[in-house]
Amino acid sequence: MTIIYLTRHIKPDKTKYKKSSNELEQNKTIELSEEGKIKAQKFFKKQEFKTIEKIYTSDYIRAQETGKLLNKPIAIDKRLGERIPGIPDLSLTPNEYFYKQIKDKNYKFKNGESRSEIETRMYDALIDIVTKNQNKQTLIITHGTSMTFLLMKFTDIEITDINKKIRKIKYKNKIIFENKFDYLETFKLTFKEKKLINIESVGNINENI
Repeated sequence: MTIIYLTRHIKPDKTKYKKSSNELEQNKTIELSEEGKIKAQKFFKKQEFKTIEKIYTSDYIRAQETGKLLNKPIAIDKRLGERIPGIPDLSLTPNEYFYKQIKDKNYKFKNGESRSEIETRMYDALIDIVTKNQNKQTLIITHGTSMTFLLMKFTDIEITDINKKIRKIKYKNKIIFENKFDYLETFKLTFKEKKLINIESVGNINENI
């Protein structure tokens, strides 16, 4: 069996970044918060992370810095990056935009990414990682929205509270998660060769320390 742990990055410090005229590139440079690092060191002591052999992260600094805390080999894959937001429709709040994308896989802002586009790149990255790491345990560190859209490839996801972004996730007609995604929200994906056979929730930075 091949095990993939799919994880959201640690809490960032949005005051720490490299200034740039390109908002997307600036967002990629946001660093981790010290509070997040301290909590993560405790969370990563969980048994699940002791057998990780390799880590894959997005090209965002906050994902890479999260991975470095585990002292394992790291590979960067841009396909694991966060949603490209595009030019926003100011009549929508960020949470309303997220909800519209959950309901409509092709909805997006100008110059942004649709759920369908994100799901495709994330799934392609996942299968490549599974193929290269057969019968091993691997960690993917990505971002909340992209992780949600990837999980929609395999599960049924309902937003039960738009303002709090509460997700009810069902896999094989069983509820495996019902809450908002916290930092280090983690899911265990089990594959037999390239076929997914199970998904379960592992917890997050605040539930297991």
